[in-house]
Amino acid sequence: MTDVQQPKAWLLMAVGDNRQHGGNSGYDDQADVYYTWDSTVSNYGSVKVGDPVAIWDKERLLGISVVEAIEKTVKEKLLFRCPNPQCGRAGIKERRVKSPRFRCQECGLEFDEPSTEVATVTEYRSRHDAAWTSLDNLLSGEQLRGMCESPKSQLSMRSLNWMAFRDALEERGAERAVSRVSGRSGPGW
Repeated sequence: MTDVQQPKAWLLMAVGDNRQHGGNSGYDDQADVYYTWDSTVSNYGSVKVGDPVAIWDKERLLGISVVEAIEKTVKEKLLFRCPNPQCGRAGIKERRVKSPRFRCQECGLEFDEPSTEVATVTEYRSRHDAAWTSLDNLLSGEQLRGMCESPKSQLSMRSLNWMAFRDALEERGAERAVSRVSGRSGPGW
């Protein structure tokens, strides 16, 4: 007997320039059409065609849809790291006001210029425009985090408790959006 994997729902963070992680230069996302990530991101290989997605910007829900397709491209990517030779981690944060410009979350070093490296990555771009429904600000970031399978996670791609999320949307009058996504996701949603 084969073990059929249950599909998942995802909370995907699209923050544009409002980002804290300084380990790369960000991703090209258009929330109502596509979402972009690469093989350096946790859960990079877990999102599948047919999975429901909720797109947010750390502050609020932007909308929901279903992954219709995922394109994969191998490319070079510039990565930024702590310049401390004993550390070299990518967990750096760019500061907007305070100097020096960066701080390493691992070793605490403060610096103006990170070290750089070029890595070969697989870039993924999911299309979800066919079922896109804007639900701008219907749920707050705090509410969305609470509906994740790991509420304290800081990942940009988080597994979402679909039942809790669906119930919260329906309580706020978004039944049609839920029905549209569930219908395009297939059996079991």
